[in-house]
Amino acid sequence: MIHAVLFDLDRTLLDRDQSFAAFASGQHERFAKRMPDFHQQAYVERLVALDALGSVWKDVVYQRLIAELGIDGITWEELFADFDTHVADSYVPFPKLQEVLAVLSQSYSLGIITNGKGEFQQRTIARLDIAHYFKTILISEIEGVRKPEAEIFHRAVSRLGCARQKPCTWETIRKRMCALPVLRDCAPSGNTTPPSPSLKRMASLTAWQSFLPC
Repeated sequence: MIHAVLFDLDRTLLDRDQSFAAFASGQHERFAKRMPDFHQQAYVERLVALDALGSVWKDVVYQRLIAELGIDGITWEELFADFDTHVADSYVPFPKLQEVLAVLSQSYSLGIITNGKGEFQQRTIARLDIAHYFKTILISEIEGVRKPEAEIFHRAVSRLGCARQKPCTWETIRKRMCALPVLRDCAPSGNTTPPSPSLKRMASLTAWQSFLPC
């Protein structure tokens, strides 16, 4: 029997792709007068590409952006500081996020395991206003261990009090949902494909518990 469900953060709870694109557009607007030769669409597309789905540190991203676009009069430090200040303003959760977590938390212990910097990921969770649904939150920088190392998963299930029970990841639920004919347009998760709209679909299903392996 399942006692706990573990979630990733980016591209699982947070619609990171939409959020970062919205931030990039807003950043161009804030600096447009200082780089009039660069159109917003070109700026956004290049910044999103260099970000590589969040796999590249932002200081490196902005240094490369300045060099590739030949931007004068703006330093990468300014752009990085703007990112740090404003990115949370653009955060977009997946549809029905609050509803799904509210239902799941009634029957299961929930946890988050996410790679990234502690303060930054904590800000993300606070902005989404979801911390109260989770009994444990593990962030790689704070834990000193990161996915996919097994240790971080062992810590999560131990803190949830179900170390000897069978845990379940959101990925397991998503795969079961996407196997159904009505949900076969769900995209598989991964670094090169769009995230599955499973949260939105799951919230509309009355028998969602059937997707949990027991």
